[in-house]
Amino acid sequence: MDKTNNLIADKHHKTITDRIYHQLKDDIVKGALLQGQKIGETNLAKKYNTSRGPLREALQRLEGIHLVNRIPNAGYRVVTMGYQKARELYQARELIEGYAARLATEAMSESDIEGLRRLIAGHEEIVLRSDGEAYIQEEGNQDFHFYIYSRCKNDWLINCITNNIYYLMRICRLSLSFRTASRATIAIKEHNAIVEAIVDRDADLAEMLVQRHISASWKTLEKKFNAGELLQEIG
Repeated sequence: MDKTNNLIADKHHKTITDRIYHQLKDDIVKGALLQGQKIGETNLAKKYNTSRGPLREALQRLEGIHLVNRIPNAGYRVVTMGYQKARELYQARELIEGYAARLATEAMSESDIEGLRRLIAGHEEIVLRSDGEAYIQEEGNQDFHFYIYSRCKNDWLINCITNNIYYLMRICRLSLSFRTASRATIAIKEHNAIVEAIVDRDADLAEMLVQRHISASWKTLEKKFNAGELLQEIG
């Protein structure tokens, strides 16, 4: 095989790995692959219509964002978000995302702020259409928290949140979104207050409101842990 064909093969292989990575990531976050579940490479290769090479590469990438754990001589297992792990996650979020919001408030362009206004307006429609029973956000720029922290103009901070916090947070958030109707209405109000602080370029207030918002989300999640409601999904 000549050099050109090698490049084509590598590109094709990369595309397959990307597809498997995103499919696995979505299935873990949404609970199609259960927390704590052992990953059988042969079965997953069949399920995702791939060979074991791209699957293993995808699993290595998922390990890098903490959605799977590698077990010595036993392959991979889906992460388990038990009480202690979730508590530590929200403690880290409160500190790091709060500071990212401070930086983003100072760094956002007027175009960024206008995009944030449109985003929150769309989210209000989502909550309204569900009669306040759900607040489901898509990944990336359609996610309120991602939109803000990704515009803090600090690559170290962005990488830290994305690779260590973001996807674990989405697992926890989905558990809240489907089980806490009142939280959806409260969350959209808290998000609106954060937007107004950013619009006003009040970095102190934006940081405080993000921290308060994350703390309130944790208290709701903690109640569900204590009530035994999340044992099957994230305990």
